[in-house]
Amino acid sequence: MDTYLQYTAVGLGILNVILAARNNIWCWLPGIIGSAIYVYLNVGWQLYYDMILQFFYILAGFYGWWQWGIKSNAPTRPIISWSFKKQIPLLIGGVVLSLILGCITYYYLHTPITFFDAAVTVFSFIATWMMAKRIIENWLWWIVIDLAAIELYWLKDAPPTSFLYLFLTLGALYAFIHWRSEMQKKLEPNAAE
Repeated sequence: MDTYLQYTAVGLGILNVILAARNNIWCWLPGIIGSAIYVYLNVGWQLYYDMILQFFYILAGFYGWWQWGIKSNAPTRPIISWSFKKQIPLLIGGVVLSLILGCITYYYLHTPITFFDAAVTVFSFIATWMMAKRIIENWLWWIVIDLAAIELYWLKDAPPTSFLYLFLTLGALYAFIHWRSEMQKKLEPNAAE
């Protein structure tokens, strides 16, 4: 049963990325459902931080859906860019929090990949928040996070989920290019005027 659930969650994750890369508001729904499945699966894999992350994805999915335009028929939030300097506090905070959570979990559970699990989770929280705010650099963060997650799930003997993260890495690259193109179109003066 868990194998079927994992493949279902993988399919929903792929659909989520395809729709998000195309800047489609409906990307959030398969993300919410797939994350609910991964909450269950991560308990069995003893990836407790990722379980918390998947629960967060459920909540973030509703938040992102609302931010992207469900709220009172508001116009779609524009894609914006942050300089590297503006991202530094997020990076430092992510490293510090990953180390703290890794130490706490290692002390109590003695699992060998707890720091890895904590880092992937913490930085995924940050990238999800950036995505909901339509900060284009979220996709660059996702590329790095997804590459790390490939190894994390491979170590937990979950090859379909490792494959999902390979797809997510490629999807994040595509999404970055697509969002950048959309951003540039908005900045170009209207040729019809």
